[in-house]
Amino acid sequence: MQKSAPTHYPANLEEKLGFDKVKAFVSSSCSTDLGKSFSEKIRFSTEMDKISEWLKQTDDMQRLMGSGFYLQLPQDLLEHLQQLNALTVDGLFLYEDQLYSLKSLLISITVTVKAIANDPELYPALFRIIEDIQPLDDCIKIIDGVLDKEGKLRFDASPELKKISQGIQQKEKDVRRLLTAKFEYARKQGWAGDTGITIRNERLVIPVIAEHKRKIPGFVHDDSQSGKFLYIEPVECLEENNLLKELYIERKKEAERILREVARQLSPHYQNITFSIRRMGLLDFISAKARFSLQTISIVPDLNEDAEGLILQAARHPVLFLQMSRQNLQVVPLDIELNELQRCIVVSGPNAGGKSITLKTVGLLQYMLQCGFPVPAKNGTAMRLFSSIFIDIGDNQSIEQNLSSYSSHLKSMKHFINNANEDTLFLIDELGTGTDPLLGAPMAEAILETLFATGAYGIVTTHFSNLKTFASNTEGMVNAGMAYDLEHLEPLYRLQVGVPGSSFTFEVAKKIGLNKKVLNLALEKNKSNEFLDLENLLSETERSKNETESLKQRLKEKESYFNDLISEYEKLKVDILGNRKKIISDANLKALQLVSDANKDIERTIKEIKENKADKEKTKEVREKLNVKAKKITELLKKEEVAAEEIIEESVAKFKLKPVVFIPGMLVQIKESTSKGEILELNKSKALVLFGIMQTWVKLTDIEPYSGSNRQEKKQAKEYSDAMFNKKTLFSTDLDIRGERGDAAMQKVTEWLDDAHMLGYSKLKIIHGRGTGILRRLMTDKLKSLNYVSGWQSESEQFGGDGVTLIELK
Repeated sequence: MQKSAPTHYPANLEEKLGFDKVKAFVSSSCSTDLGKSFSEKIRFSTEMDKISEWLKQTDDMQRLMGSGFYLQLPQDLLEHLQQLNALTVDGLFLYEDQLYSLKSLLISITVTVKAIANDPELYPALFRIIEDIQPLDDCIKIIDGVLDKEGKLRFDASPELKKISQGIQQKEKDVRRLLTAKFEYARKQGWAGDTGITIRNERLVIPVIAEHKRKIPGFVHDDSQSGKFLYIEPVECLEENNLLKELYIERKKEAERILREVARQLSPHYQNITFSIRRMGLLDFISAKARFSLQTISIVPDLNEDAEGLILQAARHPVLFLQMSRQNLQVVPLDIELNELQRCIVVSGPNAGGKSITLKTVGLLQYMLQCGFPVPAKNGTAMRLFSSIFIDIGDNQSIEQNLSSYSSHLKSMKHFINNANEDTLFLIDELGTGTDPLLGAPMAEAILETLFATGAYGIVTTHFSNLKTFASNTEGMVNAGMAYDLEHLEPLYRLQVGVPGSSFTFEVAKKIGLNKKVLNLALEKNKSNEFLDLENLLSETERSKNETESLKQRLKEKESYFNDLISEYEKLKVDILGNRKKIISDANLKALQLVSDANKDIERTIKEIKENKADKEKTKEVREKLNVKAKKITELLKKEEVAAEEIIEESVAKFKLKPVVFIPGMLVQIKESTSKGEILELNKSKALVLFGIMQTWVKLTDIEPYSGSNRQEKKQAKEYSDAMFNKKTLFSTDLDIRGERGDAAMQKVTEWLDDAHMLGYSKLKIIHGRGTGILRRLMTDKLKSLNYVSGWQSESEQFGGDGVTLIELK
């Protein structure tokens, strides 16, 4: 299915999402100017085949780099392309240094092509890039024919050049001989300096002290920087130097003729050479993309043109990830899914809780994908293509266009509504804000309803309660909230889909230390707010979710511990069985040897008896010898038995010496004792252990896992532990006694408090309502009578005031 022409809004979407920084990173990672030019041409696409190929190229390059191969290219590929235009114009040529640089580049291209072409099945996408590059060996050979190892024109590049070069060498000797004689004479006369013969304007000259310039007739070519010396070509050498100059000119002409010939020989290869260089620039760009992908731990997602939505698993904003990695900090990964059942997600939660970065992460990863970049996420991520991406993030106020923030916001919404369809992804931050909330909230709901009706996919962040209600009542739309740590009043930056988030307005105000009078006044004024109950419910839901997450974590820890324990036990069993087999085998060998020796003794004894015709004294002596032998056998067998026990005990001891990890719910016993108890709570050095009905803090060094004295006791301990665990799992720290009769309510409160104390809970809440105050009074009397209750107080007005009591146990 062919997508419609790709569009995105606004024009500065790349800057809004952070893609400009991605491109800047890739550009800076390119080693060539041509590679950088490719990074400037990155474009958003909706063509599945093109995007798939881009992704495969980057994936292949990561694999090539993983093999240890890296591109080795000069920085100035564009300059090479410009210089090579000389091959297309008759009479033009490349100079020696240009040819030498070109040769190095052609060698690098050849090496790169071979590295990929040697295994085209391993790098199929890269092979498709280089497969049309023809061998460059002939070009390298042509250049090698005229340049030496230093990149200079060889003196024997042609017979004529060789002849001229030899003539120059001879003539330079002749001139130097004349000059040497003249210089030595002038030096002896004190007219010349000591620096010796030198060259000025391609002429051999001698340094003459300025005040003696008349003493040596000749042509002055230059003077020294200080003015002390003049560089004079003596008149006697003028003719010889003129001949030498003519030879220089001839050599230059012959060199240019040779270079033009090289250009003529290279010109048929012009297309292949320039094509090869452009391909190297593309590979350099792909290499930079691969480096970016490796640094951001990116993957190629499952890409399906007919997919109904997208699934991001452990997604991270790459720019934020790199910034935080440099500070040794971690980004909280994002799990989110858009599909037919939840085509639109309304995200709510406190400010600075991660709502905006959630939008930017989804938008940037989708945009990166459609520009051919792997995305920073985990395997299992699946994505589709969108024809258009619309975002409204940040302040779009424009002084030039006389637009306020809200006017600009509405202008964006107009574009969204007029252009959105089922192939659109829209991302809106704080829909409807920037105006009176009483008017902005219904406008926001109307915009969202209209956008949703187009069939588009989207994510919207908001503080408006009416949008949360609208999302919960609309099929295909879901709420989501940003997790919040109510104990420390800090955002957790984790998206929780299915339940809206609270703005935690009053909690945040309390955390930053806002004046209590102001806070209480705000709470009082907020009593009449029809959405207060919803915010209270959201806060309570957050508390419950946090408790559930904590319990799940403890369950994981317990499961992990027992899995390790089972693994250690299985290892021990294998060791003991192995030792047992070895002991039995060794014992059998020794026993067989002893029996064999005993049989020989018996046979010998029988023989002696027969020979002595059953003499009584001799028979008695033989019997005594046999008895001694039997005792020795018995003693040896006992020693083997003891050795076997010691080996097995040693294996068990090693198992017991393994470091023990204590966790809540684990059965333990005091060392050197059989009294068993259950761990209720832990800190760094102590454990709160329940022994029967008594709780006490015990040092971790004084307890060990409970072993049990017999099978029945172990069974009972397991049943007890399971019962306690189930009890703890089902126990709620909130108790609602509204509507209960006095005595029945107090009976329920007493049992509930006893269970809480036994299970080790310290913070509880009873909801009794205001009413006539009878339940509150009875409950207060009950709390006073219990010695394990350390205190109680009314809940804050926002969460029920004196209709709710918070209890703390010792």
